[in-house]
Amino acid sequence: VNYCFGHPESSLLLMPVGPLATLINHGSLRDKANAYLTWSKHSSVWNDHSLHDLHVHEVMNQEYPNIVMEIYAIRDIEEGEEIFIDYGAAWEQAWVE
Repeated sequence: VNYCFGHPESSLLLMPVGPLATLINHGSLRDKANAYLTWSKHSSVWNDHSLHDLHVHEVMNQEYPNIVMEIYAIRDIEEGEEIFIDYGAAWEQAWVE
C-alpha cells in the first residue's frame, strides 16, 4: 500500500494525513536517508501513546484514535534538497521482486 507506514512488530498500518509526508521518498540509511519518522513526543499535540501497542481491531474501537508521527532530520538539509527516509529492508526487497 503506497504512502502508508507500518512496522513488522505491529498490526497497525498508518496513513499520513499531512500533505508533505507523502512527498518523502526512500533513501537507504547507507547512502541517501537524511531524515527519519518517529512517534511524536510533544506535549502540545494530542497523541495517545497507549495505542501504539494495540492490535488494529482494538484501535478501531477507540472513539478518537490519534497517533501522531513526526519527521526529524538526521543531518542538516540544504534548501531545495529532497528529503529521504529509509523505508526498511523489507520494502527494498519487495521493490526488487
